[in-house]
Amino acid sequence: MPKRRKVFGSFWLEPEGNFFGLKINGKKKYVPSLDNLLEEIGKELRRILR
Repeated sequence: MPKRRKVFGSFWLEPEGNFFGLKINGKKKYVPSLDNLLEEIGKELRRILR
């Protein structure tokens, strides 16, 4: 049976409105668009839950 891993995350729009911030398990990334934000969330979750 696979090990259960906790995942903590949040995302936000930077005050200047130029990009989104993403933080998952303490790792921060900044992306330019909402599509990229969703893609990065998927990548990080797949990486963590492997």
